[in-house]
Amino acid sequence: MWEEAPEEPREPGFENIEMEFVGIDFDVPSGNQTVDQVLLTVENTGTNQVGYSMRYHIDYLYEGAWYMIYQPEEVMLAAQTLGPGSAELSFSVPTGLLTKQGLYRIFIDGLGYCELDISMDLEG
Repeated sequence: MWEEAPEEPREPGFENIEMEFVGIDFDVPSGNQTVDQVLLTVENTGTNQVGYSMRYHIDYLYEGAWYMIYQPEEVMLAAQTLGPGSAELSFSVPTGLLTKQGLYRIFIDGLGYCELDISMDLEG
């Protein structure tokens, strides 16, 4: 996938959400294949629960513009909630998707986005 990424507004509810890129677990077994897992710490600094879904996509910054490079075809659409405090979340991507050096971002429906700075090529 390589298409211009939609402009992702930071909705008012996002003001109490802080996300930090923790890392990537590579080659994680998932059914009869392997995937890479993007690991994030998400903190709700507010006092109310925040609703979100596990719908997400990955963008890549190329020559000053964001391009969507991955969006899962099937995503669990059940509503999730994040109360005050922090949680660890993981998101599956195809093996090798995030091995090229550069700036990526993951946009999570209801939470906003987190930048993923890959500082060196991780290709074999």
